[in-house]
Amino acid sequence: MGNFHNHTVIEDFLLDPDFNRLINGKKESGVRSLMEEYPDKKELIRSAATLLLYMKVEDIELSDDFIEKKYKQLKNQIKVGKRRSIILRAAVAACILALITSTFFLYKYQENMTGKQIFALLDSTSLNIEEISLSSGYTHVKVDENKKIVQTSSGDILIGNEEKMKSSEIEDEYIQLLVPNGKRTSINFSDGTIAWVNSGSKLIYPKTFKKNKREIYVDGEVYLTVAKETGRPFIVRTKDINVSVLGTTFNVSAYNNDKVHSIVLVEGSVEVSSGKFNSKIAPNQAFIREDGIVSIKEVDTYKYTCWKDGVIKLENETLDAIFKKISRYYNVSIQQTDPDLDMSKEIYKGKLDLNDSLKIVLDNLAHSSNFSYKVEDKTVFIE
Repeated sequence: MGNFHNHTVIEDFLLDPDFNRLINGKKESGVRSLMEEYPDKKELIRSAATLLLYMKVEDIELSDDFIEKKYKQLKNQIKVGKRRSIILRAAVAACILALITSTFFLYKYQENMTGKQIFALLDSTSLNIEEISLSSGYTHVKVDENKKIVQTSSGDILIGNEEKMKSSEIEDEYIQLLVPNGKRTSINFSDGTIAWVNSGSKLIYPKTFKKNKREIYVDGEVYLTVAKETGRPFIVRTKDINVSVLGTTFNVSAYNNDKVHSIVLVEGSVEVSSGKFNSKIAPNQAFIREDGIVSIKEVDTYKYTCWKDGVIKLENETLDAIFKKISRYYNVSIQQTDPDLDMSKEIYKGKLDLNDSLKIVLDNLAHSSNFSYKVEDKTVFIE
């Protein structure tokens, strides 16, 4: 069947001939056996299988000008001596191949994709990038964190006041927004809805909303103020939760690698569904899904939405939960080196200002606890 122990990202499976033969042969039992054999890679296998089952990759021919253009773009980003030029060109060729592979999936198969396919694409997209990025097919645009994204009524995309993507040049149905750790942004949709997108989030939305509904797909966290349109609901889809509204303000937190997903209503009314569960929630209520169990409870909404203002409000928060948020906001890895520190039992109340430096935030936490720390490059060691 093949050896997949060293496969760590979805591209490893997509480019593996043995895996392709397994999927192309439509051997569903083989896929199930594979997930049982590699339980730690279950989600990667499921996502890769979904992509290959629903998408038939065709050969494409790339011009020499296209390859040379990509080579020069990547070369300009890497400072390297002459002795390494051969290695550089090989690395650039590999980067181009990866770029072509990932963008081709988006470019060729977005016209009538199902929700399952869209989430498979979200799973396969890496957030290992430095800048906020908008992409559609072969078009990729970097976004300055201080400039908002605006979708005009004609479908053009503005970054700040500068037009970056013309509607006539966007060939795909969907546009993907990637916000890496350490960054945040906002987007004004053509219907007047505003979405603030948190660190470490991915969002896919259509070039133009349909006449009977407005629909976006989220892996991460967004705060939305939805423009009211009677008869045309605004739908937010995550892997496990769907939210339908006509016009309201609410927060969605649904990071794929978080155990707890939540929908928190600030004002208006929303309808939430998850599996067989379906309910409306009222202002100051939260829909919580944790380990497959759902509940509705009264909450302080600001605790869930203050990230938009650059604040973390701590209300009986554990240290490990706080570190997870700090890791996203400041784009750092946090590792525990003190085996005696139980980060799941330390409870905190208060407020952290994300406009402060990482050092100030860590110092404030350390003063209230019994840990010390050191920072090396982008890693924080808790001692």
